[in-house]
Amino acid sequence: MLADFNLSKSGKKKSMIRLKKKSLFIVTAGIFWSFLISCSPINLKPYYTGFFEYYDDPESSFFSFVVKNDIIPVMRLIEENIVPVNATDPYGQTAVMMAVQKGHLGMTEYLIQQQADLNLADENGFTPLMAAIQEGHMRLERLLVNKGAEINTKDFYGNFPLQIAITNTQTEFAVFLLEQGADPDMQDGDGNSPLMIAVSYGSKVLVDHLLERKCNLRVANAAGETALHVALRYQYKDIAKQLIENGADVNRKDESGATPLLLAVDSYAVDLIRPILDKGADPDIRNHMGENALIRAFINGYMDIIPILLEKKPDLDVQDQKGFTLLMNAAYDGHIDIVTALIEKGADQSVRSLEGKTALDYARERRYQNIVEFLENAAKRVSS
Repeated sequence: MLADFNLSKSGKKKSMIRLKKKSLFIVTAGIFWSFLISCSPINLKPYYTGFFEYYDDPESSFFSFVVKNDIIPVMRLIEENIVPVNATDPYGQTAVMMAVQKGHLGMTEYLIQQQADLNLADENGFTPLMAAIQEGHMRLERLLVNKGAEINTKDFYGNFPLQIAITNTQTEFAVFLLEQGADPDMQDGDGNSPLMIAVSYGSKVLVDHLLERKCNLRVANAAGETALHVALRYQYKDIAKQLIENGADVNRKDESGATPLLLAVDSYAVDLIRPILDKGADPDIRNHMGENALIRAFINGYMDIIPILLEKKPDLDVQDQKGFTLLMNAAYDGHIDIVTALIEKGADQSVRSLEGKTALDYARERRYQNIVEFLENAAKRVSS
């Protein structure tokens, strides 16, 4: 215990000596700076202030110098082992993160030479590479990747370098990331894959590159959408056709129950209806309203789509949430041509809605005499 006490006492004595030396140095330096300021023809006050900040709070001064791109004091603080190169501020940001955010190329290169950790993330999991992409500092982006920055990491919100590059329309750098091994199937916080994001921006170049790398076309986001759903919603028909040809799932439902066929019908993508059907799309799949492709085509007024769908011999008696069939809808709205086509294809006019009414009942209510007569005659032929 006595030895420990003496050691402690000796340590305190040395600390007092160092403190006195530092105080003497600062006082002497203060006198020197005062002399310089009074004699110099230029304004030295900013340097005078920075000098005292440097010694009073070296870590805060370090980050301040980095942000200001003042490399000389940064070099001194690091090389004299006053502040470690990977020191972090209260938000978890390192000096290299700050340099990158400000676009300071020379400062970043120096910090890398001093073994700055390029993969240290801030409190949100954001890395220097993500920051470089977000800020659009293209020279820094490639520098960081070439110096070992991780390209397949996510922040706490699910953002990752390739996703950030695509959403910031940095197509060339996104391609570069793919060439460097970026995961083409990584998903962001909403479940969106790089392919979905590229499709939403209509980037044919990126879609081509992602398909070349055999990305997963069938992965779905949190809303149940695949890349094909996204292409159809944004009406990028060429990209949608490309996805269909490459094996996209044509029967996948999103959270609203919509399939690619239903979306193609709703967006009047007539030239995509047959390719989707030829790839095995089921025309009888219904959305959450109980509507199939035939009913959606009729509701939208796309009568020219109906014959295309009828070629695949769909169920003509599918009922929506109100119990309405396509025949009832056609009879209710007075479309004799649709009524005729449906009866000829075998639609059952005896089916009743939730109101207990048939297609003939609705035709009578609406006073479409031509439809009434046609349905009555058709019923007689069936019974005879």
